[in-house]
Amino acid sequence: MKTYHIDIIEEKKGGYFIKVREFKGCMTQGETIGEALVNIADALNGWIKSCINIIIKYRKVNNVNC
Repeated sequence: MKTYHIDIIEEKKGGYFIKVREFKGCMTQGETIGEALVNIADALNGWIKSCINIIIKYRKVNNVNC
């Protein structure tokens, strides 16, 4: 299983901001660290699915078969 680096920042107004360093734009927040970690797992899943969909669309548009 691949390991990713995350940054967790405690917000001054409460809650936590969290992002995955390796994936630009993959970020979320939560009221607690636990909630933020659950949310980042969901965000990472969505980020990867989006990348896969982009690759599939690229292959269709450019008639690329693998």
